[in-house]
Amino acid sequence: MTGDGSNVIMANQGAIRNMSISPELHQKLSDAVMKVFGPGYVAEVYSGGNDPNNPYGSNRHNNGMASDVRIRAPDGTYLTGNQNAALAQYWLAAQHGSAGAGMGAGGTGLHLDLLTQDKLASNQGLSWTYENATKSQR
Repeated sequence: MTGDGSNVIMANQGAIRNMSISPELHQKLSDAVMKVFGPGYVAEVYSGGNDPNNPYGSNRHNNGMASDVRIRAPDGTYLTGNQNAALAQYWLAAQHGSAGAGMGAGGTGLHLDLLTQDKLASNQGLSWTYENATKSQR
């Protein structure tokens, strides 16, 4: 099952990282949400691309190579904790890139990017957790 791209929306207007994500990341994110959760689930990108000439934080978001997302269920609620862990685990198993879980209030956020091990700096890893990660996500 693949996504047609309509299940990924850019919700990063006014954000520091307000640029779009790359077409490759958009498609892989769409496919991953469809495969892991099925129809009706939407990835809301609330932090997208970063201008490499005016970077904010790490280089992962440069040129639209990374996204911070929330997954919205068909009933309008956002997935949290272990529900999101399934997407991060799929992302890593498919070797799409790196993943960070447990981000944001209530652990609703995920970081997903296209940076595979060969593209990372020596001080960067493929996976990590944030302060709101559950025991299962660690």
